[in-house]
Order: sequence, then C-alpha cells, then structure tokens
Amino acid sequence: MTREAAVPGYAGPERRSGVDRRFTSPLRSDWRWIYQGRRHVGRRAEDGGGADWYSPGLLVIVLCIFLMSALDAFMTLTLVSSGKVIEANPFMRFLLDHEVQVFVNVKTVLTGWGLIVLVACSNMKLLRGVRVRQLLLGLAGLYAALVGWEIYLLRVTGAS
Repeated sequence: MTREAAVPGYAGPERRSGVDRRFTSPLRSDWRWIYQGRRHVGRRAEDGGGADWYSPGLLVIVLCIFLMSALDAFMTLTLVSSGKVIEANPFMRFLLDHEVQVFVNVKTVLTGWGLIVLVACSNMKLLRGVRVRQLLLGLAGLYAALVGWEIYLLRVTGAS
C-alpha cells in the first residue's frame, strides 16, 4: 500500500522548487526573455529535449533583412520616380503603379510575415539538410547584393 492511500488527505511530495512564479512581478516574469533568452531545454523528458530558444544572432540577421528590405523599397521609389528605371517585379510594379503607399505596405507585410515564418522554422532542415537559418543568411546576402546594385544604379543614373 502506498503512502497516498494510507494517509487520508496526503497529496504527495511537493515538486516545486524555488519561488512560485505566480507571485513575481508581471513585468519581470513576462519580459525577462528579452535579456535572458527563451527556454534552452525542454520542460519534460517526453519533450525530447526540444526547446523554444532562438539565438541572438538570428535576431540580428532578421533585423538586417528587414532594414535592407525597407532600404530597398526607398531606393526603388527613388529610382522609379527618376523615370530612368522600372520595377523588375511585375506584382510590385502593379502595386507601385496603383499607389505608392500600397506598394510600401504590401512589401513590409510580406517581408515581415515571411521572416516570422522563417524564424519559427529556423531549426528545421529543408532540401538535403539545408537549415532554414542558412537560408536566412543567404537571403541577407541577396538583399545586400540588391541594395548594392541599387546604390550603383543611383550613382549611374544620377537619381536623387
């Protein structure tokens, strides 16, 4: 007979350790992941050791991609307004011809949601073992090349 069955009202040993999180400051408990990072190991053995932690380097890559996307939009608008260059992407050209604000909004939303999905999948592997994190690095390189090309076009065309 187990102790739980022998002693009425006995709920078993207390498994908690440390301070009860329910009584800590909501700002500290809800926002501490900003400087401490997320969980590094799984909570339970059945989690398989999985964690929901992303490296700070991934944040830097994502912010660089987002900023280069904004810079790309600005330089595209500058080049197109000069009349010497047209937008190469037919969908974006349609939006740009329709209204500039719609172009900027759609570009920002598509880039933002795409980055959110890629960060959520950053530990996964794609075709033949290429990690999504490596795909993000490649995307950052492509954006850097695109921004470099647009800087070159700005110099050559004299658009300002």
